[in-house]
Amino acid sequence: MADEPVQTVDPSVFQKSKLMDELYQDPKTRDQVLGIIKTKYPDVRIPELEVQDRVEKLEKRWEQRYEEREKTWQEREAKAARLEAIEAMKAKGVQETEVEEVEKLMVEAKIGDPATAAEVFVTRRAAAAPRTRPDFTFDLPDQKELFGSPSQRKNWARKMAAQTLVDVRSGRGV
Repeated sequence: MADEPVQTVDPSVFQKSKLMDELYQDPKTRDQVLGIIKTKYPDVRIPELEVQDRVEKLEKRWEQRYEEREKTWQEREAKAARLEAIEAMKAKGVQETEVEEVEKLMVEAKIGDPATAAEVFVTRRAAAAPRTRPDFTFDLPDQKELFGSPSQRKNWARKMAAQTLVDVRSGRGV
């Protein structure tokens, strides 16, 4: 041993070693130090990084599954709510072909309840229906008959009375 020469160590090596040790021990910088080592030496196995990668992959996969199931659940809930709304509309007298019109009314009139919207729709539909019978007609008199001589007015009145009697007897009248 006496034959071997004594080597002196550069003090900067101790400083660098101390710095690396501090960075490695600090939880905030540990992953970055390990990442630098993995980048420089890709074949080195670092279990901490490998486990972290696996956990991240599993976490992504589980998040995707959760989001897919959440989306499917929301779609089912929306379908069930729509079917329930349609049934409520039908109970109020809305036909299957009129459901879209009621939904449009809900948006336009800002009505949140399908049953209420159906009631409004049915009420509007009834109010919009013609109130006179289509087979009943009424002819206005000619100006000569209306503003002519008294005999012309009597003749027109008799003619209208006779027509009204015919209409009443045939079931078309008032």
